[in-house]
Amino acid sequence: MATVGFMTWLAWSLIGLIGGYMTGNLKGAGPVVTVLSVIVGLAGALAGGWLLIEYAGSSDRMQYLSLLSSAALCAVALWIFGLFKLGDR
Repeated sequence: MATVGFMTWLAWSLIGLIGGYMTGNLKGAGPVVTVLSVIVGLAGALAGGWLLIEYAGSSDRMQYLSLLSSAALCAVALWIFGLFKLGDR
C-alpha cells in the first residue's frame, strides 16, 4: 500500500470541495443540492486521487498525476449526480 501525505489528501479534498460547490451553485437548485454536490465532489476527488496512487505508485510524478485523476473522477461523479435532476421543477 502506497503512503500518501497529509498535503496530498488536503489537495484532493480541496479539488472535490471546490468542484462540488461550483457545480451546486451553477445548478441553482437550492442549498440541499449544493451540499449534496459538495459531498459527491469530495468523494469523487478523494477516490480518484487515492485510486491512482494505490495502483500506479506514489512517486513524485504520480503525486502530481493524482491531482489530475482527482479532478477527472470528481467531474465524472458530479456529472453522474447531475443526471438525477434533483431540485428541478
